[in-house]
Amino acid sequence: MNARGARLRRVAQLVVVVAIVSASAVLAAANTYAASTDAVVVKPPKGAGKPVAATGIGTKAAMENPRCRTGAQYGVYGKWDLASVGAGPTCVQPLAQGQSNGGATYKGVTAKSIKVVAVLPTPSGRRRKRPPPS
Repeated sequence: MNARGARLRRVAQLVVVVAIVSASAVLAAANTYAASTDAVVVKPPKGAGKPVAATGIGTKAAMENPRCRTGAQYGVYGKWDLASVGAGPTCVQPLAQGQSNGGATYKGVTAKSIKVVAVLPTPSGRRRKRPPPS
């Protein structure tokens, strides 16, 4: 195996590990902070649609979540931290363990697993040439 192929494999493994760790962190946070109430306390901005009720966006539970940063710089619904302070997703209502938000999942996502696919470039970095049509 050449060095480039080994590097690409390590990158693919890293992508899978990051996805698993991220999913675990989200599930742990959801289990840690049980929702206290689902009363909406934030009025949607003018011209904006009402958030999906199952997300709990704008509820007291979402806005009081210790991970939620509020203030004008974080928007009406607040933001969680990601790579930098307040650069993460909108604050949502935490779910109790086993509680469902009622939303559909994406392909490869089930209640017990998440399949991650990484598309890696070819070793040469170029597209493979296709044979001419016969």
